[in-house]
Amino acid sequence: IKNLTRLREIALSEGAKFLDLRQRDVLEQTSKPSSHLDVAYVVTGDEEDPEIMLRKTKRLADQLGAHWYVLHVSTLENETRLLSPKLPKLEKALNLARQMGAQVVTVKDEDIIRAVVQFARANGITHIVIDRPEPRTWKNLFKKTYFDILAKELPEVDIVVG
Repeated sequence: IKNLTRLREIALSEGAKFLDLRQRDVLEQTSKPSSHLDVAYVVTGDEEDPEIMLRKTKRLADQLGAHWYVLHVSTLENETRLLSPKLPKLEKALNLARQMGAQVVTVKDEDIIRAVVQFARANGITHIVIDRPEPRTWKNLFKKTYFDILAKELPEVDIVVG
């Protein structure tokens, strides 16, 4: 039953992609070309497995026919931890992103969300891919997640949670 469900999901996804591409072709033939699509994935170095998210972002960009960026937001705290065990994983992820065709951009800022918002506005980003936020518990039930803040700050951008 799991396999049938998964096959159904794949078939629906492929059908939706086909219809979307056909609709775009019709729109391009009948109107002026619209603005380009850009996809960005934000890497801070604290992600569990950025390689999976890079692959998802690449897939999304390919499906949309979009240019894609990997935005690395470097904070002072991350820079001062030169011997951090996360550093090799981060470097590996950024190199993989370059190999996959992403434009890797590094920004230094203490406020990660502010850096993402500024980058998105400056570059006309239409989609941002982010890692799944930590589940809410009673301790952080009313605390805003970075998803909440990005959605409020960038209402014109589609935020995709991986």
